[in-house]
Amino acid sequence: MDNLTLARLEIPDSALLLYEQMAIRDPDRSGNWRFLFRADGGFYHARNTRLWVTDPALLASDDPALFWNTPFPATPTRALSPQQRDELERAISTADFPALARRSPFTPHGRVSDPSVERWTAIQDGETRSVVVESGAAPPELVTLRTTIDALVAAAPAAPAAS
Repeated sequence: MDNLTLARLEIPDSALLLYEQMAIRDPDRSGNWRFLFRADGGFYHARNTRLWVTDPALLASDDPALFWNTPFPATPTRALSPQQRDELERAISTADFPALARRSPFTPHGRVSDPSVERWTAIQDGETRSVVVESGAAPPELVTLRTTIDALVAAAPAAPAAS
């Protein structure tokens, strides 16, 4: 993948879908963000605060601490209903991660100063599948999945506060 180093994949417990958007060569990783759906339909998201990797030797490290400085919250911000969760599972299946994983995962657009990528990781039937695409160059299957996710999250009620 053009000698680009991604953060080492860390899959949270009970994950159904993990999305990560990350700068990979740029020392400014403050804009990195990610979201997670757990198997129970909980939706979590985390956006970095200021994060700069100033040591050039560390730019080639896959240490997640060099990509993420904001953990997922302890409680979800939204909670999908069982029907919405089923719709998300269908959308993930329709995206066909095994087929996407066999594609070339990176389509360069001539950008060299600030490449960023999206890594999508689905966990279904005990299988973990990831696909990496350049930000803004996702195949139609992932665009459709993202549209479904946006609609589900927008319609999902806020998760009950932890007691």
